[in-house]
Formats: sequence, structure tokens, C-alpha cells
Amino acid sequence: MQNAELDGLKKLRGGAFFIIISPLLETIAFILFLPSLIGGVFAGGAAGTASGGAAGGVAGALGAAIGVTIIFIAMIVIGAVLGILGVLRLRSGFSILQSLGRDVGIGSTGGTLYLVGLILTLIGAILTLAIIGIFILVIAAILTLIGEILLGVGLYKVGDVYNEGLTKIGGILAAIPMGLISFVGYILVYIGLGKIINMVSSGVSPMAPYGYPQQPQYQPTYQQTQYPQPTYQQPQFYQVGQGVIKSDGYAKVYLYTTTSGVIVSAVMQNPQLTSSYINPITINPGNNEITIYFGNVSQLQIGNQYVITITINAGGNMIPVNATVVYQG
Repeated sequence: MQNAELDGLKKLRGGAFFIIISPLLETIAFILFLPSLIGGVFAGGAAGTASGGAAGGVAGALGAAIGVTIIFIAMIVIGAVLGILGVLRLRSGFSILQSLGRDVGIGSTGGTLYLVGLILTLIGAILTLAIIGIFILVIAAILTLIGEILLGVGLYKVGDVYNEGLTKIGGILAAIPMGLISFVGYILVYIGLGKIINMVSSGVSPMAPYGYPQQPQYQPTYQQTQYPQPTYQQPQFYQVGQGVIKSDGYAKVYLYTTTSGVIVSAVMQNPQLTSSYINPITINPGNNEITIYFGNVSQLQIGNQYVITITINAGGNMIPVNATVVYQG
């Protein structure tokens, strides 16, 4: 991942370098060769006149003009090509960083819009004689302008992700589509990206909040030991033998359980009587003798069987257990 991250950052820095060189070449061409072109024309004309009359003057002027013009056009073309290469590298760098989860996708969008604007500019220039050509040139200018702004915003976001001040300032200036301001912005971006590349090369990834770098994450390798998984058995509660209930309202039942539990309630069914006393309320694995008091049981018939539903809390699970008792009077 770090190699891809460095590759993306280096592409951004290379793109910024090309964009710095591009206007420099064009500016040098205009500053140096336009005066030379004019001077060459006059010098060639004067030399030609002195040596061979009017015809020689014209030939000398044309020769000087053609030579200077070729150099001038070559520098302009090279500058334009470098500018396009710079945008392509910026767009590629943004795309790589975006694929790594960095929030810089707006820069890639800006590069795309800028390139589309350049293509439309070329098409519009070819169709200038038609009305549609002018319309295309207007659209191209708008797209190029938006693309320049988004490229600057993307560079600012790179500085923000890596907490690098020069890159952030440079991105802000680069987003201002005014020649000198944008030019200075890309110089600052170039310097700032150099610092970011050094930081990432040293093993520090994007800066965490409060300026603390995120340390490289190491994943320990180990073998998991397979242990036999214990088999879980559902707790069992059931009555042992026959329970009895007497005229004094006391019932006695025996319950067998495989786990500990707490008796929550005991209710006789048909007739429905609720107990007011249970002893013990805590039961343990094995056989447990339970005494339950129901109070007035005069409505029971001697010799009849009655069902008592005993609710037991076993590890948070409420488990009802039915026990039968015979009324002995």
C-alpha cells in the first residue's frame, strides 16, 4: 500500500512540476523571442539592403523571421504539451490516492474537466467560422476554469490529509485561476509534496487528529490451537415419585434437576391456587424435596390428583415444571 501511496504522491509532484515549467517556457518565449523576432526582421532587412538591395533585404528579413518564429512556436508547443502532461499526472495521482481511501477525488474530477475543456477548445477553434464553434469555446472556457479550481481544491485536500501546511496554502492559491497567483501556488505545492513524500517514505502514513502520526499496523502471525468444544446440555427439571397435599394446605413434591436454580412461583391448576410459601427456594443438582403452602384447600377432593406448575429461574431462563400431587385430606 505504501508503494502505491508514494507513487500517487510522486505523480502529483511531477504534475505540479510540469505545470510550473509550462508557463515558464511560454513566458520566456514571449519575453525573449518576440523582441528578437522584431529585431531580427529589421536587422535582416538592413543587412540585406546593404549587401544586395531591396530583394536581399526582404530575403534577410524573411529568413530571420522564420528562424525566430520556429523557435518561438516550438517553445509554446512544448510548454502546452508539458501543461497537458502535468494535468494528466495530477489526475493519475489523485486517482491513486482516492483508491487508497484518501478524500481527494475532487482533484481527479478537476483534471477530467480540465482535459475535456482543452479538447473542446481545440474543436471550437477548428469550428470558429461557424456559430457552434463560438458556443463550444464558451463551454470549453467554463469547463477549463472549473477544472483549474477543482485541481487546486484537490491539492488542498492532499495537504489536509497529510497535515502539511505548504501544500494546503499552495492548493488554495492554485485554485485561484489568475496566472501569477496560481503559479506561486503550484510552487508551494511542489515543495509541500516533497515533504509529504519524505514523511511517507519514512513509514509515517496520513497524520491522525491532533498531529499524532498513525503508526504502521503490524498483524501478528500465529497458529490457532484447536480445543475441543464442550457440549452444552439443556438443564433438566422433572418430578420424582408422587407428590402429596394435605388438608393443612402443605404440599410436598420431589424434583430432580441437573443444574442449580431458584423457584420463583408455584401455582395449582384447576382449582387455581397460588402458593404463599416455598421451601427451599434454591435447588441444587440432584433430588430436591420441596414444601409448598397453599393455605385453604377445602375445595379439593380426597384421592384426586392435582397439577402444580413450578416456575424455576435457571441462569436467567424461566422454566415451568409440572408436578402432580394427590390430596390426602
